Amino acid sequence: MVFCGRPSKACQRCRERKLRCDLRKSSCSSCIRAGAQCTGYRDTLSLRIHDQTQSVRDKAVSKRLGHPYQHSMTFSVPKSYPYSLEVQARDLFFAYYITDFSKTWDFLTPFYYAANTPSYLTLSIDAVSLAFLSHQLYSSSALSLSRQKYISALRQTQLALENPATAKKETTLDASLLLDLFENMTNSGLKPCETNRAHVNGALTLVKLRGLYAFRNSASLRVLMRLIINFIITCVSARSPLPPEISTIRAHAAKFMDVQDPKWRLSGLMIDYTSLVSEMNTTALEDEESVRRCIELEKKYEQLALDMPPSWMYKRTFIKEREKSERILQGYYDVYPNRTLTQTWNVLRLTRILLCEEVLERCRNQAEADEECLSASKRAHQVVEVMVKEICASVPQMTDCGCAARHKLPKSPSSPSSSSPNVSKILHWHTPSHNLDVYILLFSLYVSVSSRACPSFAQDWVKQQFKYIAKHFGIKEAGLIDEILRREERKEELRTGPWEVYQLLGSVAFAA
Repeated sequence: MVFCGRPSKACQRCRERKLRCDLRKSSCSSCIRAGAQCTGYRDTLSLRIHDQTQSVRDKAVSKRLGHPYQHSMTFSVPKSYPYSLEVQARDLFFAYYITDFSKTWDFLTPFYYAANTPSYLTLSIDAVSLAFLSHQLYSSSALSLSRQKYISALRQTQLALENPATAKKETTLDASLLLDLFENMTNSGLKPCETNRAHVNGALTLVKLRGLYAFRNSASLRVLMRLIINFIITCVSARSPLPPEISTIRAHAAKFMDVQDPKWRLSGLMIDYTSLVSEMNTTALEDEESVRRCIELEKKYEQLALDMPPSWMYKRTFIKEREKSERILQGYYDVYPNRTLTQTWNVLRLTRILLCEEVLERCRNQAEADEECLSASKRAHQVVEVMVKEICASVPQMTDCGCAARHKLPKSPSSPSSSSPNVSKILHWHTPSHNLDVYILLFSLYVSVSSRACPSFAQDWVKQQFKYIAKHFGIKEAGLIDEILRREERKEELRTGPWEVYQLLGSVAFAA
C-alpha cells in the first residue's frame, strides 16, 4: 500500500474538461453555467491509497524471468471514480425509495440534483438520503453524517420560516415533511419521538398559511396526501385524536381524486379507526358501546375487501407435496401485483385484527358475558384466524428464495439459474428493492403473532420467519422483534404493543 499523490476533488465534468472547480455545496459554478448536472465531489482520502499487491508480484516475476517490468497500471484506466457518500446516498434514495418504494414522495423528483434548490431543502434531502443509506446498509458513518445534515437543515429551515415570503413556498413544506421522515427513519426506540409530532404540526401550519387553493395540481395534492398519511399514523400510534383540519384537507383533496379508489377508501377507514381508538383511550366509553362500534367498523373493512377491483386481486398458488418449504405456512401462497398492494391488503387485515383484539379484550372484562358478547367473541376469533392465514400467505412471494421469490434474485452470470433446484441453499444476494419487499411484512407479521387469537401453529411459524429474515436477509429489525418475543415468552417483560413495534420499524417512513 503506497501513497499515490493527491487527486483532485473536482466533479467529473470539470476533471474531464480540465476546468477549475469551485466545489460549491449543491453544484459547482461551471456546471450551473453549462446547465449540466453536477456529479458531486470525490472523497480524495479514499483515492490516495492503492493496493499494490499485484504490482509487486509482477515485478518479482519479471525479475525472475529476466524480462523488463512494465507497470500494470498502464493497461487499465478506470472508467469512473468513487462519488462522495452524500452523492451515493442521494442516488440510492431516489432510485429505491422515491421512484420505487414510496411513490407518494415523487413530488421530490424535480429536486434531484437541481441547481436552484434552496439550501434548507437540499440539506433535508441529504439528511434523509444518508439516513436511508444507513438503514439499508447499517452504516454508522452515514448515520453520523445524516445527523449533522439534519441539524443544519433544521437551522436553515428555521431561518426560512422567519421570512413570510419564504414560509409560504412549497419547498418549505417539503422540507418539513422530510424532517418528519428523518425522525421516523432514525428513531430506533419503541416510543414515539416528540420532535416527530412537531414536524407534522409545523407542516399543517404551513398548509393553512398557504391556503388550500394553492394545492390543485398533482404534485401538490400528493404533498397533501403525504401529510394526511403522516398524521393518521402519528395519531393512531399515540392513540390521540386527529386535528379537525385533516378532515378539511381530505375534503379538498377529494375534489381532485378518485374517491372509489381502494387506497382512498382505506385512508378514510383509517381515519375512522384513529378516531375510535382515541375516543376509547381518552373517554370513559362503555365496553358494550366499544364492542358495538369496533364490530361495525371491522365490517366496513370487510366490505372494502369484498369490493376490491380485479386489478387489486392476488393469485393463489397451491404447491405440491415435494415443493413443501419452511417458508410456506400451509399448502399455498399468494402473489400480488406489486409491493404496494401487498402492504395495502395487509394494512386492511392487521387493522381488522386490532379491532377484533379490542372486542375480545372488552368482552373479557365483562363480569357476566351475555349471548351477544359470546357471539361477538366467537366472530372475532374467526376473523383473526382468517386474517392471520392471509397475511402469512403473502409472505413467501417475498421471502422464499427457493420458490415463490426466486424471480426476485438478481440476474447475473454468477447467480444461480432460476430453474436450479435448491437455489435458496446456494449463495446469493438480494437487491435493496427485494429487502424493502421483505421489510414491509414485519409489522403485519408482528400484529398476527401478538394477537391472543392467533392459532398456535401460525404463531410458531411466524416466530421462525423473524429468525429467518434476520439471518437470511440481514434485516436487524427482524432480529429485534424476535428478541422481544423471546423475552415475552420468558416473562422478562410485559407484552409490547403493536404500535410500539411500529415505531421501532420506522413508522410512516416505510409505509409504501
